[in-house]
Amino acid sequence: MLKPTKQLTKKRSSPTVKSLENLEKRVSWVPGQSGNKEGYSVKARQRDMMHENNPFDGQGRPWGETIAEAGLRQALTKPEAMKDLLNRHEGVPIEKHAILQDTTIRFVIGKGYEKDAIE
Repeated sequence: MLKPTKQLTKKRSSPTVKSLENLEKRVSWVPGQSGNKEGYSVKARQRDMMHENNPFDGQGRPWGETIAEAGLRQALTKPEAMKDLLNRHEGVPIEKHAILQDTTIRFVIGKGYEKDAIE
């Protein structure tokens, strides 16, 4: 049986004096600035740092290599560290769950009408 449903409408409003003032005060960022006063994002600094030599490493290797080695050493003794390492390397696995019970699925057909189906 088809029955009409209540449709929600969004109330449209015109800009207020206050909202227009806020737009005028808006700071426009310089490209690449991202709100950082120095104009260089933290993520970009960390990415560049991975190629710099680690001063605490006796072999003079870059930060990226020493961090990777530390992660591998932890993974040998801690299962959580191994899981984190694999998730970083291969991506987080997608979990699939079977539905083992009757489920009601509601289809919306056209505008304002709906039909129930049992699977």
